[in-house]
Amino acid sequence: MRRALPDPPISLPAQHAAGSQTETAWLWLAVYFPTLSLDAIQAPRAVPYAVVEAERASPIIYAVSAAAQVQGIAANMPLTAAQTYCPQLKYAQRDPQAETDLLKQHAESALEFSSWVSLAHSHSLLLEVRGSLKLFEDFNTLIDELINKFNTEVTWALSPSPSASVLLAQHAPSTLIETPAALRSVLGSLSVKYLPFKDKTLKRILTLGAHQLRDLWRLPTDSFSRRIGMEESQYLKQLIGQDNQIPSHFFKPPKFFSKQSLWQEVYQHQHFLPLIEQLIQQLCQFLHKRDAACDTIQIHLYHSNTLFTPMHVHSAQASRESGYFMHLIQLKLERLPINHSINGASVKCDQIYPYLAENEDLFHTKQSLHQEWSLLEEQLKARLGEDCLKQLYAPAEHRPEKAFSFHSVKSEAAPHLRPLWLLPKPIACDKPQGLTDYPERIEAGWWDEQPIRRDYYRLVTAQGQRLWVFHDLTQQRWYIHGLFG
Repeated sequence: MRRALPDPPISLPAQHAAGSQTETAWLWLAVYFPTLSLDAIQAPRAVPYAVVEAERASPIIYAVSAAAQVQGIAANMPLTAAQTYCPQLKYAQRDPQAETDLLKQHAESALEFSSWVSLAHSHSLLLEVRGSLKLFEDFNTLIDELINKFNTEVTWALSPSPSASVLLAQHAPSTLIETPAALRSVLGSLSVKYLPFKDKTLKRILTLGAHQLRDLWRLPTDSFSRRIGMEESQYLKQLIGQDNQIPSHFFKPPKFFSKQSLWQEVYQHQHFLPLIEQLIQQLCQFLHKRDAACDTIQIHLYHSNTLFTPMHVHSAQASRESGYFMHLIQLKLERLPINHSINGASVKCDQIYPYLAENEDLFHTKQSLHQEWSLLEEQLKARLGEDCLKQLYAPAEHRPEKAFSFHSVKSEAAPHLRPLWLLPKPIACDKPQGLTDYPERIEAGWWDEQPIRRDYYRLVTAQGQRLWVFHDLTQQRWYIHGLFG
């Protein structure tokens, strides 16, 4: 259950706390987005609006607009009670995935100000800004330009401790601390209700007579750890700069996009094909510099009336050779009807993979046969269409008339192959992104009191790893169970 809304944050002015210690190598700027849930669903701000999340049987208010706050609506309030206060209240379900996507967009913008950006905390970004000072006059200039970049409501705090910066950005915004020596004095006046602990832990802390953080630091460390917990004790040490963990590094996946125009409008393939070849060469140079390859290219052929003709090029194996892609493009163009003149083109690649050089045998027979089949498959698909090439499958079916079927090559309807390499014990993981195939459900073991209910998927990671993952329907958790060769 979500803990009750804390008291209003204490009013700390924008301050530059000094200390006796020398400056540390790391300095973390936390940027908190209080309206991220509203921004993610593009909620209107001029009307009372709320974001709710289902908790047990009754929906709970998660975030509210300023217009709803004026009506007395607050977070953690039951939706039924909020509608009693404000009958005209509009609401929508919370979308955690949209929040994550929006936070990643903010992180990409923040990469212009720091090479180290982290998404380690919900609704917040962490930036290491000590090295960024070389490009700005001072911290205030850097922070002002960063906030203007986001174009939404934000609060911030800066300190040598990542945990302290996040806590201060939410409950004592505009705090600036440059040395670890000043952390204890500034944090000491914060209420213990602001700590990200469970309700049970917070009540236990209050029974000790501790109402502010400085009260906790007066308690013996060993005694506090035994009563409250090791993780909570460790967090308090991190707040004052002891035993800090470096936040994970946000990495912006490289993407390619290039667009060029023609001097005059053309109609024939041979007239605009050199332009596409030039764009493909730029893409391959982009891939070579990053030792990468791609298997999907999106091409747009632009017309004078702002319309465009899309062309989707997909290869069976990732490559970075311009001649390979141009061969597929020429085959695609033979089937592509173009009814308007063309004045430009663009090439886009949203996902790239590490380049894996293939090993060849001594006489180049085994590998060449595989390459020839892949090339033939791609040529047939490009010339005839993706759905014209079929493959015979034998599903696990006892009825003879249903024991075989035809599907597109590498179709999602193909049977789910299992890896030969199973892990000794499934490893817990977050919910994977980009699952495209249908699950293989396994429900068994009920007869020996060891039942399992799982949905298995095949997953290809951004690094090219092929994993066998499953969703435990009983525990509602995700696990990695095996690896494909």
